[in-house]
Amino acid sequence: MNRNTRAIFIILSLSLCSACKALQPDTKKSVPVFQAAEAAAGSDATQKPSGNTPPASTPQLALPVQAKLAGYPDAKSPNNQIEISVTAVAEYKWKLEDSTTECQFSADYSSYVPVSTPIKLDLSDRKESPAIIVICVVGKSSSGEEQSLATLASWVWSPETPTITDQLDLLEGNNEVKITPKAPSGTWMIIRSKDALTALPEDGKTYTANQALGNGIVMVAGPMAEFIDKTVKNEESWNYTFLAFNAAKRFSGPLRKSLTLTKQELLWVPNGSIQTAQVPLEARAANKRYVCRSRHTDATTGQTRGTQPGSMVTANNDLKNGQCFYEYSGTVFRSINYDLLMASKGNPTDLVRWARGLANTTTTSIPNGSIIAGTDDTGATIGPNLYICLSLNAQISGKAGTHMANGCRSYVGNNNGTPSVNPNFDVLAFK
Repeated sequence: MNRNTRAIFIILSLSLCSACKALQPDTKKSVPVFQAAEAAAGSDATQKPSGNTPPASTPQLALPVQAKLAGYPDAKSPNNQIEISVTAVAEYKWKLEDSTTECQFSADYSSYVPVSTPIKLDLSDRKESPAIIVICVVGKSSSGEEQSLATLASWVWSPETPTITDQLDLLEGNNEVKITPKAPSGTWMIIRSKDALTALPEDGKTYTANQALGNGIVMVAGPMAEFIDKTVKNEESWNYTFLAFNAAKRFSGPLRKSLTLTKQELLWVPNGSIQTAQVPLEARAANKRYVCRSRHTDATTGQTRGTQPGSMVTANNDLKNGQCFYEYSGTVFRSINYDLLMASKGNPTDLVRWARGLANTTTTSIPNGSIIAGTDDTGATIGPNLYICLSLNAQISGKAGTHMANGCRSYVGNNNGTPSVNPNFDVLAFK
């Protein structure tokens, strides 16, 4: 080998060794492939890619699947009905819990439902209050990827407890008690007991009428405009316990009222002796005509002709200073000395009824239980009984009797008018 050939061989050997050394790994530091690529791409800020090499791009990481919730309370709430919408996923599953830690457990979740279906909660049957309400939601994308950590919504549910004041009237009648709330609407529980009630209803529990509760019985459990207890008798003593409750079945404190039913009676009271608290019996007329009676005296002979029932009208509802209009022998009379038919206690319409009578030219039928209002006297002789009647075509009380042909005779028109006589009439009678 000559000198020139040897020189060429040495140069080629050195070149080959340098190339082999460049291919050896650097054992001092390991760099991920995508970082090495980024470093190589950014080593020369002025370097431009060749026409055949695409520009380098930063890798994009996929966003996690995450359901979004809206519509739930953001603070303490008494609402029982809640609707929550779910977005940002294709479908979801959910559950109701009392603690946020429960969301991480897979038990009790619903089946997957479309995202267009909202979550609807009804908390009205929950007994605990206040309570923490937690909704756990796990979404799923359209490609089937499931959310790793549940989305949750949480708030404090504290339904309002209703209050009760003396909002009810108790009116005792004949073998009955009428209970009327003063409020225009409400949901009530009424419990009747002989002695003081020994138990109260529990929040969250449903009660029905005729259900036993302690030593009492539930009479009403729901909305009520008026309730009439017809299972009591005159002269009995009862305790009534009232509670208001709401849709969450939370009950107010109790309002207790006791009463003894007295024997209900009707009585005739002279107009000069009428007391403010006494309740008059009113005939079925819109302009307040009360049932009255007045003694009739013959102006010529001075003889009495009995006590005649009629209709009393008064200005400003002054029961003592009205005028009693009654008919006798085809003529209408007006008297300022009269008796007024009163109820001894309670509402007089609870004591009486209007019963259908029937009359013809020869006889008049008076229903059983009809109230005697006076008599047709002839001189010193006490004549036939007179009853309080009400003509079906006039809302003014008059008189009827078994001896009177053609039915009910009542005053119609001014005091110089003639009485109305009608075979179709009702007669005032006890229940």
